Amino acid sequence: MLSTQARKEKTAAVETLHVEAHQLESFIAQLANDIANLTKAIAELDSAMAEATELCQAGKAKNEQPIADAKAAQDAVSPPCCRVLCARGAVLFFEFSEPLRW
Repeated sequence: MLSTQARKEKTAAVETLHVEAHQLESFIAQLANDIANLTKAIAELDSAMAEATELCQAGKAKNEQPIADAKAAQDAVSPPCCRVLCARGAVLFFEFSEPLRW
């Protein structure tokens, strides 16, 4: 048979365990709530990203024709030899514009 002191100690230990269990249950509930909120936020971000991607692709498609027209116009007004010289000049410019290394 347990002594009175041992019984009090065991009762106190059980109460402590009940308090800890309740705290852990509260913590688990908070984590579940956090997971639900984060899942909702991820879904909203996915939706916003899909919409932004769609807008970007639509803008790209809209801009491709004017860019192609501008390139065609540039090719029409500049002779082929000028395009080669301009390209070579750009290469030379970038080669000589690098910082000097001592």
